[in-house]
Amino acid sequence: MEFRPGNLTPLINRRTDGYGGSTEQRARFPAEVVSAIRDAVPAEVPIVVKMNADDGFSGGLHIDEALRVAKLLVAAGADAIVPSFGYTSLNGFGMLRGDVPLAQMAEAMPNGSKCLVRLLGRFLVPTIPYEHTFLLDLARRFVDALRGSGAMWAVPIRSRRCRRCSALAARRCSSAGRYYASRSLFASSKPRLGSR
Repeated sequence: MEFRPGNLTPLINRRTDGYGGSTEQRARFPAEVVSAIRDAVPAEVPIVVKMNADDGFSGGLHIDEALRVAKLLVAAGADAIVPSFGYTSLNGFGMLRGDVPLAQMAEAMPNGSKCLVRLLGRFLVPTIPYEHTFLLDLARRFVDALRGSGAMWAVPIRSRRCRRCSALAARRCSSAGRYYASRSLFASSKPRLGSR
């Protein structure tokens, strides 16, 4: 299951009831969902939760809060946490590291917008330097925080290369015109999950 970051993000979740405010209250709904699923499925069915390690903007969820949320979700019955990054509507290019293909983006726009993208694109679209396996350090913090909890974790360890042009994951593939996903290694302290 993947939790959209809105519940957990302080900037977005401005509720004043028991589901907003502190980290624990913002994590209450996702924890209740995990608990309900755990009650409904057999113990051998793993519950895997994908959540942000960092939203990537001021006022968003950051690693220290994310680690507290992960612990709450494991306590509620999650078997694995898969850390992610970014909040598409507020930081859409957080996951897309490296050169931003502004010329190609401009060409894909309707005629009136092409000129605007060419003129203003570099100011509107952030360029974030490419880092091979940039999520790895955040993922390691999850592993350290969840060690001994019985949770399984997923750590992005290696990027896949496009077979056509050898572009690394999270970089634009010039041949196929798409982005390629990273592979993950699953490690587990639960033999029933790690042996699959």
